[in-house]
Amino acid sequence: MKIRVLGPFEVTFQGRDITPSAPKLRAVLMLLALNRGGVVRVDQLMSELWDDRPPPSANTTLQTYIYQLRKLLKLHPCQDDSIGLDTTQSGYVMRLPAGALDAQVFEDLVAEGMELLVAGELAEAVSILKDALAMWRGGLLGAVATGPVLEAEIVRLEELRKSALEQRIDAELELGRHRQLVGELCGLVSENPTHEGLRAKLMLALHRSGRRLDALDSYRQIHALLSQEMGLEPCVELQRLHRHILAEDPILKLRDAHAGSPGPSRSGRPNQLPPDIFLAGRDSQVKEIERLVGAQAAVTPVVAVVGAPGSGKTALALRAAHQVRGNFPDGQVWARLCTAEGEAVAPGTVLRDFLRAIGFDDVRIPSNVEERARMFRSWTSSNRVLVVLDDVVSAEQLDPLLPSGSGCATILTCRRRLAHMKLTKVVEATPLSRGVSWQVLVDALGRERIDREAEAVTTMIDSCAGYPAALGAVSKVLAQRSHWPVSRMLDWRNGTHSKGARLGITSARDEVVEVVRRSYRLLSHDAQFAFRALAVAREPISADDAAQILGTNTAEAEWLLEELVEVQLVEVALAPGLGEFGYRFIPLFRAVAAAFSYEEGELGEPIPLNPDTLFVAESTA
Repeated sequence: MKIRVLGPFEVTFQGRDITPSAPKLRAVLMLLALNRGGVVRVDQLMSELWDDRPPPSANTTLQTYIYQLRKLLKLHPCQDDSIGLDTTQSGYVMRLPAGALDAQVFEDLVAEGMELLVAGELAEAVSILKDALAMWRGGLLGAVATGPVLEAEIVRLEELRKSALEQRIDAELELGRHRQLVGELCGLVSENPTHEGLRAKLMLALHRSGRRLDALDSYRQIHALLSQEMGLEPCVELQRLHRHILAEDPILKLRDAHAGSPGPSRSGRPNQLPPDIFLAGRDSQVKEIERLVGAQAAVTPVVAVVGAPGSGKTALALRAAHQVRGNFPDGQVWARLCTAEGEAVAPGTVLRDFLRAIGFDDVRIPSNVEERARMFRSWTSSNRVLVVLDDVVSAEQLDPLLPSGSGCATILTCRRRLAHMKLTKVVEATPLSRGVSWQVLVDALGRERIDREAEAVTTMIDSCAGYPAALGAVSKVLAQRSHWPVSRMLDWRNGTHSKGARLGITSARDEVVEVVRRSYRLLSHDAQFAFRALAVAREPISADDAAQILGTNTAEAEWLLEELVEVQLVEVALAPGLGEFGYRFIPLFRAVAAAFSYEEGELGEPIPLNPDTLFVAESTA
């Protein structure tokens, strides 16, 4: 049996057309075929057929469609896993032999072509990608009325086709076939006049064909289109290419090494790790990460370091990464996935930087995130690389950035607690003990200075609650003022603080506030308000108590508290009398919440310095 979807829908068996004529029967068959080997749930079929408004007889009608398909296509329950239609508890599974569905053949060819591109076998890759693209015979699923589920599959296959087309053109440009490509690219640009990637390829092909003025005119066309229709400037890559063409930069010349060079156009063994950081009190966690990353396992290890803001997650991850870097001779790549403003960094941006560091030229790096991820996985499959990702915000960021080789590993830190099936282990960056905190200050300020004021240092350590960010902020202020006794930053306890001490406290506090602010910005507006409002409540607090303070119901209050737990601004605490558990604000974060409340204008009076916590909001008036 053959099923064709890359064009007008067609089903043939032994050379005979057996395509169902009923539209909904076609839709059911299409959905089952495109998910060959996977369960198509009943609710997906319902949504596809009736757009979430199924009639009362929907179940019976669907069973009738399944019966008709089995009869028409002779799809009996599978006996040898080659062809058949099975019923499961949640839906249906269609099994098809290899080559039966043209979309599957297309995807297999594209995957093979991409692997050859990464390996540097450009001519063979172009041939295979051309074979894949030739399978398309017009619009996907022509003459089939589609619902939301099939529409999503159409979008996915269309994007894969566009990506394969662009990759094939890039490879032909590297092979020196620019003159042959000009006509095709002119047609593609005419159909997609604001597509910047295609425009760049056309400009490069024209320039290399000796048509520099035509290349510059093509840039003027897209510049005018973007500015007039959208009020935008061309992307940075297109502007850079325009400048290179204007300057007749030799970088645009075809390099002979491209045609047959394996993998990246230049050898790249990146070492992107930030400098190592001395870390007190984390020996056991570092050794645990070393053991996990160095273990020979069937799957590539992915170790997550979690902890509250300011707990030293990044320092712990970097310490471990430097300890094991010798096990990854092909490179170590690093990226931060959350900006200082609390914005998530797109994985496509990170992948582009990784591929550049590995040695791929910009012209070979795909514009599509999925293709960048495939290229990265293909390269890492045969290399031993350590990937370090700092401040991961979501699982969606993580998936495209994971290497595939058994000799690779990933260490990451999380702004949120992630539930991800590929996580090998979660390592907690817990607060430092009083003894370790003491040693941190000794290392920063000297033993003599610390021992001389043991009582003041103990008070300082308690106010920092074992958080490295707070300890670091304090030690930084005191290191800059080596003439200060430690007690000078605590003089506010008896009301004798000076302006200098007050500025020192404010400076240290503001550093901690900014560390917490990056996580705070990830919260929904309601959760931000809950963080500010609940920080002043008694603890541990129950969802019922939180609901009263927030003026909402218990379910909503619990949801907001769990969001705070997720970004590690609130701890879960066993609380007899509150049910299974309650919620506890870290004292250090109570003061930060007060600072945010003051910024929001929710506290109208100056806030006195709090003798229980070093870092507090205060009036700047």
